Amino acid sequence: MPTNEKEINVNLLREKQHLTRVRKVASKENATIQEVLEAIDDEISDIDMMLYQEPPINNN
Repeated sequence: MPTNEKEINVNLLREKQHLTRVRKVASKENATIQEVLEAIDDEISDIDMMLYQEPPINNN
């Protein structure tokens, strides 16, 4: 859990970055639903890797 404002802001910026990449795919001319779903899956995979990395980011 974030313990201070800086940590919260970093987490929010990461989330915004993921959403921005998905939006970029979705806003392409002739983008298909499949392409958008694949972009979402890619972002979920990236988040999962960060969540379950070894060793953890924070060893508190």
